[in-house]
Amino acid sequence: MRMRSLNVFGMLVVFFALLNQNVDAQTLANGGLLSIQYDCDQVSKVNGETMGSKFTSLETLCNLIDQTGMGCKNVANVCKKKTRELFVGTQIELATPQNLKDWNGLGGLGAFYNPATVCLMRDIKNLPDQKIVNIASIPLIKGTGEQEIGFTGFDQKSGTFFGYHKLRACGKVVGCLDIFTQEFELKPVTSHVQSLGFRAGDYAIKDAYAIELKTDVLAQGFTAKLPSIEVVTPIGPVSVTPEFRLGRYSDLVSSPFGGNKQSSYVSSYFKGDTNRTYDVYGRNIGAYATTMSPLDSNPGSVDIKFSQKGWISNLALGGRDSGNSNAIWKPNPNTEFPIRPDLTLKTSRSEEEKTPNAYLGASALVSYGISDKLPSSLIARLSCSGFVELCLNAASVYAKPSIDFSFSSQLNFFQNEQSYWNQKHTQGEFPKPVLTLDTFDQSRELKIQSLSSVNGALSIESGLNLNISLRVHGPFGFSKTLIDLTPKIEVPLYSKSEYSKQREVRAQSLGSSVVSQKKFFQDYTSWDQANQAAYSDDGGLKAIQQCMKEPGIEKKSPPEMKYERGDPSFLGEILEQPCNICVAWDEVNYKDDNGNDKTEAAGLYTILPTTQAGVPLENRWTCKSARQSGCYDMCRYLPDGTREISRTAVQLLKTGTAEGMPKSCKADFSTHGITN
Repeated sequence: MRMRSLNVFGMLVVFFALLNQNVDAQTLANGGLLSIQYDCDQVSKVNGETMGSKFTSLETLCNLIDQTGMGCKNVANVCKKKTRELFVGTQIELATPQNLKDWNGLGGLGAFYNPATVCLMRDIKNLPDQKIVNIASIPLIKGTGEQEIGFTGFDQKSGTFFGYHKLRACGKVVGCLDIFTQEFELKPVTSHVQSLGFRAGDYAIKDAYAIELKTDVLAQGFTAKLPSIEVVTPIGPVSVTPEFRLGRYSDLVSSPFGGNKQSSYVSSYFKGDTNRTYDVYGRNIGAYATTMSPLDSNPGSVDIKFSQKGWISNLALGGRDSGNSNAIWKPNPNTEFPIRPDLTLKTSRSEEEKTPNAYLGASALVSYGISDKLPSSLIARLSCSGFVELCLNAASVYAKPSIDFSFSSQLNFFQNEQSYWNQKHTQGEFPKPVLTLDTFDQSRELKIQSLSSVNGALSIESGLNLNISLRVHGPFGFSKTLIDLTPKIEVPLYSKSEYSKQREVRAQSLGSSVVSQKKFFQDYTSWDQANQAAYSDDGGLKAIQQCMKEPGIEKKSPPEMKYERGDPSFLGEILEQPCNICVAWDEVNYKDDNGNDKTEAAGLYTILPTTQAGVPLENRWTCKSARQSGCYDMCRYLPDGTREISRTAVQLLKTGTAEGMPKSCKADFSTHGITN
């Protein structure tokens, strides 16, 4: 049934709630309060009136909706600033032919990976529109999650990168909305830690490096129900109650993941070897992690074994995989260093990371009475008067088509360093084998990744509420409920998850190659491939040197947030409603005033009868006994007002989507169905 008044969804919900609240209509037309860029420290104004911090826009919206008499439930409203340091590495005492000491394979490249991190991000300014775009799309229901990682400025003196993480969420019916623009900055920071006595083997650790990541994090959500409206349809007036759902969540994600702070990560240089990595953040903790010994020994034993060791520092903006396609990673409780999917952006590592970064949904609850649709023979019996009262107490059906989208959007920063002893040894080598630059190697990696995903789902919920009672008066009188039907159907029509193409830049170094080739980076891959091609030998170092020489760029504001209306007719297209409703009861025996035995005849009726012609025989059924009372099919209304069956009671029971429907609906597969 296509209902013209379902066009209510074509108008942004805030119009219904706020047009009479003295709010500038142009502001609403451009996306309204939902599209105001949030900043936890700033104050917003609407139509010249201060509305509080910008992040409270959804709360303000809910308050105004409530003032109009509509229902609005604010399910989340949090905004705060977050800062955390991504550890990058250390600078250790220089090894020379005259200064050879035992080494643990860690430290030494922090001074290069600090600027490499911000310079790889700075290269975004050379891309079209100065942004990286990841688009995940479900064409059938026009669900699209578009992530942007954009450049807004660079301070040359401090080496600070300014940018934004933006998610544009689109869905049929609800339209397209720039759900958030999360501004962030990356600032290289250094600490002189030599006085703390940290050592990498016997080499002094002089400096510790990190990237300070600052951003605002937000969690907001609300559900708004608009007042019910009456809609004229081919079957008469029905009541329609529209509902709109919206949520947004932008966080700074860090360890622990699944309660786990240590993992096994296989370096691309040391594939196949066992390893142990620990999650670290901050300069002092990172410097301490650089002191790890690569050797394990059993007290009182001459047995010494090598354990490849290192650290991971991993921060991310946004989440991963908001759909149901992949389960959340959980560490094996029996494994001390489980393999964790840090670089697999299609797999979330915690409940928090699985939380959608955006959620859009819309429904239309359609309900109407069916007392005037009852068969005339049944209506004649339902007089609710006389010695024997047969009463119709309730007779209604409802249907609720829904469309829901969830989106994820992540920018992932990953730093890793591992030591590798490349010499074999025997149990007799004690107290320790030789640990030098010749017997140790080191893997150093930086990766920055981006990915978006979208999950879309269509569903229809329907139900029946029918109650008929019998009451006999006189000395032998009694009351009995003949019919009390409240079956409920929940049909998932469609569900799908899609992912964008993952984008990645990286810098990698192998310790032995740094020494032998005199190149600090063996791999340096930029977003800007053309710019990278201009660097020849040791391209990564030259890229960093050029980056730090270029003049700074004054910070600018991120792009304005926008809103586009959706297509409301779609909910009408997927709407299904109960039909072929079976109403039946067995005969009832009673005594009259004189104590004589009497019988109230059994009843067997079909409400909204619809032909099953064209339905395969194995999916047909017939209303023919009291035990089938409450069975019904689902129908769609065609533009000419006629009905056609979309799924029968048999099919609903087979798929397990019918709750409270008698199993006897599918007892007879051989009948030819009900005809008008």
